[in-house]
Order: sequence, then C-alpha cells, then structure tokens
Amino acid sequence: MALVHHAGKLLTTGEVGWPFELDPRDLSTKGAFGYGGKLGPTMTAHPKIDPDTGRMHFFGYEFLKPGLTYYAADPKGVLDTVSPIAVDAATMIHDFAVTDRDAVFWIGPVVFGADAKNPNPSIPFHWDPSGPSRVGVMPLDGSGADIRWADVPLGFAFHGLNAHREGDDVVVHLHRLEQAFGPKGDLVPSHLTEWRIGTGGAQLTVAERRVTDREMDLPTIDRRHLGRANRHGWFATTTSVDAEHGFELKGICHLDLQTGEEDVWDPGPDRRSGEGFFVPTGDDEGDGFVLTYIWDRRTDRSSLGIFDAQAMRRGPVAEVELPVRVPFGFHGLWVDDADL
Repeated sequence: MALVHHAGKLLTTGEVGWPFELDPRDLSTKGAFGYGGKLGPTMTAHPKIDPDTGRMHFFGYEFLKPGLTYYAADPKGVLDTVSPIAVDAATMIHDFAVTDRDAVFWIGPVVFGADAKNPNPSIPFHWDPSGPSRVGVMPLDGSGADIRWADVPLGFAFHGLNAHREGDDVVVHLHRLEQAFGPKGDLVPSHLTEWRIGTGGAQLTVAERRVTDREMDLPTIDRRHLGRANRHGWFATTTSVDAEHGFELKGICHLDLQTGEEDVWDPGPDRRSGEGFFVPTGDDEGDGFVLTYIWDRRTDRSSLGIFDAQAMRRGPVAEVELPVRVPFGFHGLWVDDADL
C-alpha cells in the first residue's frame, strides 16, 4: 500500500481496487475514491506526479483477464485521460515510470491463475518463465494504441527508481530480480539495473547493465526530479536469507548515480531500518533529509530516524523515540502543512 497527495486529496493505494481517501487531519477514512465513476476496476500503488505540470499519471491492471489501463489527472484532480493498453496475459504490474514525455511499463512473468504451474495454490499468482518479459514506451498523456514493446531478459521488477530522456533514448533505473513468487522463493536478491531504451528506429532496442552489486530495493528520490535526469537515490539495503535472522531490511544506501559512490548507513546487528523517504529542505537536488522507522530488536521498540540525506553513514541526526514497535510497511509519504 502507498500514499499519494494530489489536488488536495490524500489517497491510499494498493495493488488492485480503488484508492481510499483519508482525512489528513486524523487519517480517518472518508471512503473509496473513483474519480466520479471514471476510474476502472483497479488502481495500483505507484502514481507519478509531474513536478512541472502537476499532472498525476497512474495505471490499473486486471487479474481475472488481461487488462491494463493508463490514466492521468490534471492538477485539479480531474481524470481526463483513460487509455486502455492491449496486453496478452494477466500479469502483475506493480510499478511504472514516466519521463517528461513518455510512460514506461515493464511486464514480467508473474501470472495470475491457479493452474498446474502454480507451486502454491493458496495465492493466485506465480512465476511462469514462459510468460512475457518486456518493456513498453508510449507517449505521456497519449493513447495506449501507440505503445511500442521490446523484449527484455527474463526477470521481474517491482520498483523503479526513475526515468528520463536522453535524445532518442529513454533511460530507466529499476530494481531487477531474477524471479519472483517462484521456485527460489519470494526473498531473492534485487539489484539496481539500467535499461537504455532506444526509440529512434523502427523497433525499440534495450541495453541492460547492472548499476551496483549491492542488494537493495524500495527506492526514493527527490521527487522534484521525477521524470528528469536525477543524480541521487536512496534505497533500503537487505540481508541474505542465510543471515542470522534471515532476510531483513537492514539499512539505507545513498547512491550517487554520477560518481557511483555509495554512502551506506549500517545499523549494526540489533537495529533495522525500513524504507526511507526523502524530504527536501533546499533548492538543490538531494538537499534535505531521509526519514525512516528504525526498529531495535533488543527493546522491541521503534524510533523515527532523521538522516542528513548527503551523509547517511553518519547515522541519524535525530531520532524520535516511540513507545511501541512500528511494523515495517512500504511507501510512506511526507506532506507539508502548507499543502494540506
């Protein structure tokens, strides 16, 4: 589940279904929100708000049949783009990316259905390596009929960091896994990967490279640079399934995409942090703080950790001690008072 604040509304989103509107004063639930009946049956968890236009781009997919729909809402919250995209299979599509002129969708072979290939019939989706692994690029605010597809190496990606244009190339950074919900289990290593998608020819081309060997996921950026070239990213690092306590979220890594330098906060053996969220305080990209919950297994209590985004390895500059443990969740949000 994730939160998004757009056009004065605070919405929770999930994998499928409609978002729910919350009252930002006390987080009470106002009810399901369907854009006045214009929204189809589903909306996923990762909308993108263009920092220049204020338009929010998002999508929904179906799981009982092949179905994918691209949406966009104007800065006042009016849903003015509803565009179906033809797909051949009912697959999980958790995230996507935008540039200042493109919407980018990636599809991996996590398919829906309780068939003989599903090793765990208690869940409705499973890894099927014969399914699709591809990426598609379509015009932002355009028609799904104009999407162009290219095959990519077999794998899956839950989360993207960002995307931007470089001439005819669309550059996407995302977290690639060898498989998901398959024979290797659910907790497989995730690596930040770059796809350079050439759009200038009759067919799309894709060049793939791994950005870092560090195992990490759950990225955050300075969202003022969403859809544009960005230098900074922050990620939750993970432990191995063979570690003392098994697979866990561990610390936070700041990666400089220009220099490749990794600035990592390692909390030690007894503390674990969740996903970070970047909050800007200055005009320059990356000038701000990263917020995350920190759990101490010795006390079984949590704190809110506040980090200088450019000096992660120094540890928190402040912590707000909490009286209980806050279970790690996903995809938090910071909303300034002035925006409420």
